[in-house]
Amino acid sequence: MDSFQKCVYKGYTLYPNTDIPKLESGALEKFLRKDDVIVQGFPKSGNTWMIFLLQELYPDLNVFQHGDKKVPPMLEWLLADPSVLGEADSPLLRGLKLFQTDPGVTSSPRLIKSHLPYEVFPKQALQTGTKVIYIARNPKDVVTSHYHWMSKSSMLHEKVTWEGHLKDFIDGNHPFTPWVNHVAGWREHSEDENVLCVTYEDMVKDTKTTVRAITDFLERPLPDSQLENAISNTSIDNLRNNPTSASKIDMDEALMPNFVAGYFRKGKVGDWKNHFTVAENEMFEDVIVKKLQEKGIEFVYEL
Repeated sequence: MDSFQKCVYKGYTLYPNTDIPKLESGALEKFLRKDDVIVQGFPKSGNTWMIFLLQELYPDLNVFQHGDKKVPPMLEWLLADPSVLGEADSPLLRGLKLFQTDPGVTSSPRLIKSHLPYEVFPKQALQTGTKVIYIARNPKDVVTSHYHWMSKSSMLHEKVTWEGHLKDFIDGNHPFTPWVNHVAGWREHSEDENVLCVTYEDMVKDTKTTVRAITDFLERPLPDSQLENAISNTSIDNLRNNPTSASKIDMDEALMPNFVAGYFRKGKVGDWKNHFTVAENEMFEDVIVKKLQEKGIEFVYEL
């Protein structure tokens, strides 16, 4: 972990700059609208891929614009305490501060991104019509992808090692951990009217079926030809190599050099096998996977 002070709320580690009094004052409830579409998920679970796909399917879903960036606002931006950032400056941080001056500037319907656990998410929004698509990914690939992402980030004050990163994930030191509780919390509400749970592995294995489930959930059916075009345009390879991708990602070169490649590194199921030792895998199975199984949750770990 870096040297920022750890922030814990309702049993979860949140971003160190989270303004808890603002969260408890109902800031999220006031911000959300009944026609919002929110992509939820633990970091590095396919959230950004899902965002690109939804933008391709429904160009009328509005996002926040600042400079040459057109990105879905994050609920966490609303809760960020700017004073924690100090004099830090980059296009992304300037955009965050601009967003906080007028959070409601984006017109409806909006596409929004968030990593918040169910226990922290405003339940009132779900009761009034806000739609949440929760994407989960097998934890071995999550921690592997997150390790590579953190290794590229210039926001940290300490060098990231694989062994240290894996330990922090298991110990609940990463933002939005404990991971098992994050997934289980949303999965428990997968039958709720305004919540749809999908997996990264299903997105990879049978993209069209998963996308069809999403369009049905949003009650906005589309012809097969439009689905197929959207799926093709948002393949991992296309997103990685498309020069316009950078303008749709909430990151900048000052904070992560070559950040597009950081977001769309491989997109494979099973890359964890290139990183875990036998002993690490056995430990992870005992600490993380066993807890999942106790909650009746299964994942695909290789395709």
